Amino acid sequence: RLEQVGKAQPLDWEWPPLLALALTPGLSKDASPRLLGLYEEGLQRQPRQAEAYVNRARLRLALGDRSGAEADTNSALALKPWLDAPVLFWVQEAVSRRDFDRAQSVLDVARRQQDTPKRAAATLDLLRIKGTKREEIVPVAEALVRQFPNDATALRTAGAALQTAKQFDRAATCYARALKEGPDDIDARNNLALLYRERGDLEEAIAIWRAYIPDANDTVRLNYALSLVERGDRLDAEAHFRSVLERAPRNSVALRGMAEVAYAAGEDEKAWGYARASLDADPKNPLAW
Repeated sequence: RLEQVGKAQPLDWEWPPLLALALTPGLSKDASPRLLGLYEEGLQRQPRQAEAYVNRARLRLALGDRSGAEADTNSALALKPWLDAPVLFWVQEAVSRRDFDRAQSVLDVARRQQDTPKRAAATLDLLRIKGTKREEIVPVAEALVRQFPNDATALRTAGAALQTAKQFDRAATCYARALKEGPDDIDARNNLALLYRERGDLEEAIAIWRAYIPDANDTVRLNYALSLVERGDRLDAEAHFRSVLERAPRNSVALRGMAEVAYAAGEDEKAWGYARASLDADPKNPLAW
């Protein structure tokens, strides 16, 4: 459809970067010159496309062009200093390498230039990921809520930090406020359900997940299915595990869930096969053990 738009409106400046973005999944190196050419075409027509610079940065980093990716994110921030995507792009990249100091440095610089709810939330989330002590993380979560009391992302992130610190009642309050600001916030609902499960209220957790499972992503669907297994509803759980495996055949959590379902049904050989496949797919994931 985007290619049809390009033929009908060849001088339009929006379609080349959008087409490049649509074609990026399943990228092969052979296709990269065309994608880079599309970004270049769009940016030549209209250089003030901050989002196009960010998307090209992702492509360039995937191709190993780190300096080009950095130049693109700098261009995006020069156009829109408040744009969070180029900042979080490098934070996530650093976290993926477990370079937490680099991630913190990126956030510190960005927040000095312009503080935003997502940048502040990312700072708190980084503390949680690093395993910061409870007594240190709680005051930062409280400060985030005071700074951005009506922002769903800030409230959800504070809730996750407080949940990690076993401050369940305060975490639940944050999630409830986040859902008031953003009723469709799936992450907040998922975290709230996980909180109830952690507190031992499995039925309430399942009820929260069930209410929005038709629109849920695979992470939510697996949390729901694992809770169904815990309650003994293995047939229902199996349907959700199979649904995930249709889209991601090597999903270790879904494979591990299928192993539990098969074992409970007395199918030991099949259970062993699923368990082995789960470990082969992701041996570092505790949920695959």
